[in-house]
Amino acid sequence: MAKNKKNREFNFEESELIIKCESTIAVALRDKDQLLEVGFTNDKRLAFQAQLDAFKLISTDTFMLGIQATRTQEKDTARQSVEKGLRTILAIASNLYGADSAKYRQFGSANLTRITDIQLMQNTRSAAATATFLIAELQPEGVTPAMITALTTKVTAFDAAVNSQIAAIRQRDIITEERTLKANELYHILVKVCTLGKNIWYGVNEAKYNDYIIYDTPSGDATKAANPEITGILAGTVADNQTNAAIAGALLAINGTQLTATSDEYGEFSIDNIPQGTYTLNATAAGYQPFAHTNINIKADEQTDVSVRMGKVG
Repeated sequence: MAKNKKNREFNFEESELIIKCESTIAVALRDKDQLLEVGFTNDKRLAFQAQLDAFKLISTDTFMLGIQATRTQEKDTARQSVEKGLRTILAIASNLYGADSAKYRQFGSANLTRITDIQLMQNTRSAAATATFLIAELQPEGVTPAMITALTTKVTAFDAAVNSQIAAIRQRDIITEERTLKANELYHILVKVCTLGKNIWYGVNEAKYNDYIIYDTPSGDATKAANPEITGILAGTVADNQTNAAIAGALLAINGTQLTATSDEYGEFSIDNIPQGTYTLNATAAGYQPFAHTNINIKADEQTDVSVRMGKVG
């Protein structure tokens, strides 16, 4: 299964974390004299601000997902170009030799939509080599050396597009992990400053005390949903429902939440910190029909495994 990912240690969105940090820095400036008495110096406040500014520069998941979607679309377009070029040669070879002949079988599988990207690249290179070897027989039927060269160029571009898609998926995972790590570090500082502020104004000034409350709950603490002991993990694989080929770059989203994940190059995904309950998992991927997996039961401190099988469009 997919590797464990770093978890967020707070129960709100990262955009809200930024707002809470900005407002806390502002009241910390207002209360700088009182905070100085308990060890929160001006240098510490400036360091808090610098860490917040650095966090804002980290690419958002929306941005990284956009790059990934673009690379996936480019890969799909390159694949379609390869399939079109290969089908032309296969059609001519079938007409010349017959679909059941040994020579035709040397060109590889003709069922191109049911093979993986890697298999298509291998199949196309093998077909190009076979066509080159049999060019004297194929050329009178319309296959030219230029046609074979063009097909080889297309498969090289397809190979590069597949690698770019995989790189985009990996880069998104790296950025997500970095952003989560930095967000947790910010949250730790936020908690420390707010604890100091609440201790200063407790029983003295209710309005200023409230300025340091992080969670809008009666206790001012995180709700139970943020407690990892009553949350679970959803993990699984995404694959083509006909070929069982892994689908990379699929977007998995838990209905009714903002929890999402993207399948890696092996089709694997993992979503952490899911409050226990029953959910629907929605899956989308370029070139595939949307898929919904219903009645998924998430239990406290357990991992639930699911298998997502998606059908191609058309």
